[in-house]
Formats: sequence, C-alpha cells, structure tokens
Amino acid sequence: MVNDADDQVNLLLEMFPAACAIEVTHCLCVVNGDMEKAAQLILHRQESGESITENKSLKVMFQKPRRSITSTKKSWIATICH
Repeated sequence: MVNDADDQVNLLLEMFPAACAIEVTHCLCVVNGDMEKAAQLILHRQESGESITENKSLKVMFQKPRRSITSTKKSWIATICH
C-alpha cells in the first residue's frame, strides 16, 4: 500500500502515462486518497474526455468556506476549472 501522496501520484502517472500530475492529484483528492477509486476515476475521465490535460488552460477558483455536516470548522476548497 502506498501512503505518501507523492508516491501515489507517481504510481498513478506510471499507470496512466497520458494523464498529467494535476489530473491525477485532482482524482486522488476527489476519492480521498483511495488508489483503486482514483485509478477508476482517471480511466473514466479519460474515456469521457473530461480529464484535465496540460494543454487546457486552468483557472483556480476559491469557493466560499463550507461547513462540514460533522464538524463546525470552516475550510476553503480550491476547485480546478477548465
């Protein structure tokens, strides 16, 4: 099992050479670091044409803080838009 975030990104980049690091990192974040689910998501996004590529221009938008259902702490969420 790969625990370090950089190792997870590098392993997924080896598995999906057409994916960029931003796409892999995004997918890992969406699935809370679950490698199997990240691999499935990367594959699905590549097949559907939704994956982030280095050629697309990216803009980072910061959303308003959200309150967690289980916590009263606020956190900022960065969303990558293309």
